[in-house]
Amino acid sequence: MIFIQRWNEIDIRILKNNYTYGNINNICDLLDNKFSYSAIVSKASKLKISSRDYWSADDIDIMRKYYPIKTPNEMLKLLPNRNIKTITMKACELNIKNIVSINLWFTEKEIDFIKSNWKAMKDEEIGMIIGRKAHAICDKRCQLGLLRKAEESSYENLSEFVRRNNAEWKKKSMQNCNYKCVISGERFDDIHHIHGLNLILNDVLLHLNIEIKGEIDNYSDDELSSILYTFRTFQSKYPLGVCLKKEIHNKFHSLYGFGNNTTEQWHEFEVSCKYNKITKTIDYKRDGYESGKN
Repeated sequence: MIFIQRWNEIDIRILKNNYTYGNINNICDLLDNKFSYSAIVSKASKLKISSRDYWSADDIDIMRKYYPIKTPNEMLKLLPNRNIKTITMKACELNIKNIVSINLWFTEKEIDFIKSNWKAMKDEEIGMIIGRKAHAICDKRCQLGLLRKAEESSYENLSEFVRRNNAEWKKKSMQNCNYKCVISGERFDDIHHIHGLNLILNDVLLHLNIEIKGEIDNYSDDELSSILYTFRTFQSKYPLGVCLKKEIHNKFHSLYGFGNNTTEQWHEFEVSCKYNKITKTIDYKRDGYESGKN
């Protein structure tokens, strides 16, 4: 005679409270291993409980069909058991791009008009003239680095928030450089983003269709979580950072400016350093350093 284990109310409560967020193997333990892995998945399916780790074929179809053309909040309505973070993670995994903000595909003439008038005109006024919505003008302005005072403060705070929560990247970058300045071979002071942090952050905000807000406190926890996760995902597509002595780091930025720094700039700088075209011009005394001292 085959004994079939029955689900009681307590078992079902444990399943409902843990399935969406928990690891199924852990749920087996919580249920005293009375049910197999497949039995738990089957019961959850009958109860219409979905796990964030499990995406049905219908879910994937919704992602492929709507993610490119819907805002994050609209996607939450289509996938109510998810949050922005898990939706963004799945989009990255499926290599689906969100193009809602391609209100951001502007012509050169439109971009020139924005650059010439953004200080004197409101976004609404610019939009009326070139036939764009105000939020699209705002998004494009921010992408171009044309930030109004409140936006600039918020953007800097957001950049600092991302920078402070980037410990794993820093650790890997230091390990990759053997904990030494890659130019001098001495102790290092700074870690330089070969592909500028602001370029990555701009791509993240465009991808998530999140506008720059007046204060960092105006971002929801879900938005900040999504920004961090997506930033780390995008950042991983570029080389790790390089460890540099402060005077060498300062020299790079004196030549190439702060922000919008590229991999090509770094390679050019690195080659010049290799042939002593740059490092020999560093005036340690002028910059407050002594040769060989960190």
